[in-house]
Amino acid sequence: MSGFAYGRDALGNAVPIRVDSSGNMTGGGGGAGPTADGTPGTGTVTSVASVTTANGVDLLAANTARYSAMIWNDDSFGLYVLLASGNVTTSNYSLFVPSNSGVWVDGYTGIIRGLWAGDGSGAARITEIT
Repeated sequence: MSGFAYGRDALGNAVPIRVDSSGNMTGGGGGAGPTADGTPGTGTVTSVASVTTANGVDLLAANTARYSAMIWNDDSFGLYVLLASGNVTTSNYSLFVPSNSGVWVDGYTGIIRGLWAGDGSGAARITEIT
């Protein structure tokens, strides 16, 4: 699950952010990744177990202090993500995160909900940058 992603500093330059095997992110200087204004942010790691309930599950609550979030799906099934309140379905979702893949959600401060495509044993490993 480890790898690299890129954020942007205040000037729009790409800044590497490492995602380790636990889903934690660190910036190039060893701290949290940069925020939208280029200042260091604080990362909060959350893990949400895979579910296939009819309506999905909350991955992150709304947070007006959020700059971005990294969602890593370590389940063997894909994850449907809804950037809104309401029910997540295979036809009502904002983005799809394949198995063992991740996605950045930048600038969105509302609720984030998820639903897995099948009954697996993994989780969504989420790091929220505030």
